[in-house]
Amino acid sequence: MGNGPNQRRRRSRTLTTSAEEVPIDMGRAAERAGTEAPLGVVGKVMRILGTFDGHHTHQRMSDISRRAGLAIPTCHRLLGDLVAAGALQRTEDGHYSVGRSLWTIAMSAPLQRSIRDVAVPYMQDLLRATGQVVNLFVLEGDSVLVLERIGGTAVGPPVTIAGAHLPLHTSAGGKVLLAHSESDLLGRVLGNLFRETDRSITDPDILLRELEQVRRRGWAMSAGEHHPNSWGVSVPVRVVDDRVVAALGVVSFVPIKQPQPLISALQVVATAIGRQIRRQG
Repeated sequence: MGNGPNQRRRRSRTLTTSAEEVPIDMGRAAERAGTEAPLGVVGKVMRILGTFDGHHTHQRMSDISRRAGLAIPTCHRLLGDLVAAGALQRTEDGHYSVGRSLWTIAMSAPLQRSIRDVAVPYMQDLLRATGQVVNLFVLEGDSVLVLERIGGTAVGPPVTIAGAHLPLHTSAGGKVLLAHSESDLLGRVLGNLFRETDRSITDPDILLRELEQVRRRGWAMSAGEHHPNSWGVSVPVRVVDDRVVAALGVVSFVPIKQPQPLISALQVVATAIGRQIRRQG
């Protein structure tokens, strides 16, 4: 009786239900066991895409396999399909990054598309007025997404590109969004203050004090914290009920010793963008 087929079937159903309720744990179990979790093709593709974030923008196949909890042969096959479709791109040194077609799909999200479409003309004006690279940032997961970047031939090589994810604690736009974020996101970020340069803030107390200053003064700065030769200033873009939906910033390749003129220009443009977004509602 104890080992009859009915009981075996019940055990199987219980295990299946448990796996469906805790898919993340199944992925970790698969990683530990070196086997694949019982996922369909779409689920496996989503695991692969989910390994790309602000800390992992360019990855080797072995890193993707480990972080996704999928076997190397499966990753190799699916990565090939994703590259062929343009969702990912493969560099000459064998690393993978997010491709243009996936970025285009992401940009079709209603809120992001609305913000970008409204902001781009104003960003072009800001580039002409300041002569600096202009970035538009939005919050995405536990990182900041560069929704758009407006540059020119006279501003130097790009430190980042549109579609890139940056850490929240080392970029000026990230600090603006983090300062106005929910407490659970702030807690996760404070628990993982990794260093990108020798100027990156890795002390939670120091970062908390800086975020309080960002809320009080209305702008944030990054002084060589994300890239050693990059300085940035950013302000919030506010809409209905003073809600912050984006951050607008400029980047300089020399130290910003007098940020106030840039801050004033950014605040004027950010206010105009926020007002236009509210009108389009």
